[in-house]
Amino acid sequence: MFKFVVLAALVASAIATPARISHGEPVDIEHYKYQVSVQYLGAHECGGTIIGERWVVTAAHCIKDYDHVTLSVHAGVTNFNEVGQKREVAYRYEHPEFNADTLENDIAVLELWDDLEFNDKVGAANLPSSGADPASGTDAVITGWGADQEGGWASEHLLALTVHIDDRSTCKISSAVTGVLGSQLCASAHRGGPCHGDFGGPLVIDGTFVGIMASSISCGHPEYSALYTNVASFVDFIDEVIASAGRR
Repeated sequence: MFKFVVLAALVASAIATPARISHGEPVDIEHYKYQVSVQYLGAHECGGTIIGERWVVTAAHCIKDYDHVTLSVHAGVTNFNEVGQKREVAYRYEHPEFNADTLENDIAVLELWDDLEFNDKVGAANLPSSGADPASGTDAVITGWGADQEGGWASEHLLALTVHIDDRSTCKISSAVTGVLGSQLCASAHRGGPCHGDFGGPLVIDGTFVGIMASSISCGHPEYSALYTNVASFVDFIDEVIASAGRR
C-alpha cells in the first residue's frame, strides 16, 4: 500500500503545473527540430515529438482529460514568442491500456489537421526498432521549455540536458519504488532533470526517439531516476494508429 501511495504521488507530480527542465542549457530548435509544444487552449501543456508530417507523439497523461478540439501543437520555435508553425489536432489516440495510476503505457499519438512543413527548424525524429533497448550508461538528451531549477520561472527559451540511461532493474524512481517495467526506461543526470510540463517530451539518442518523459521527483532529485515510456515497446502501436488513419 505504501508503495502505491508513493507512486501515486509521483504520478500526481507529473500531471501538475507546467513546465521546466531543471539545470538545462539553452539550445536552438534547429538542433532539436522534432521537439514541439503540445498546447491546451493555446497554452503550453506538455512536450511532444514529431514522427511524421502529420504525426506527433506525447504522453497519454498529458492529454487524457482534454478533447482533441482543445489541443494544438507549436513547432519550429526556440522561443515561445516566435511564430513557428501551429497546427490543430484532428484526432488523438491514447493507448487503450494506459494506466493513469502507474503510468504504464503512457503514450498517445496526435494526428494533425494539416501537415507540418519540414524545414531547417521542423523535422521528424527517427523511431527505434521494435523491441530495441538502450544500454545502461548510454548518454541521451532531453529537451523542453522551462526554468533551470525547481521553483524558478518558466523559460521561453528551449532547454536541453544530457542524461544517462539507468539500469531498469535497480533504478529508483521514488523512495519506495525500485525497478520499472520493460515498457519503461529510467534515466538521470548528475544535476537536474525533467519537470512538470516537460513531460510528454522526447528522450533521444543519436537522433533516435527512445523515450517519452513521464515523471520525476523534484525536477531531477539526485537520489532518483526520472521515468520514461520506452518507445521501442510501442512501435507496433504507433504503426497501427498511422495505418488505421490511412484506412479511414
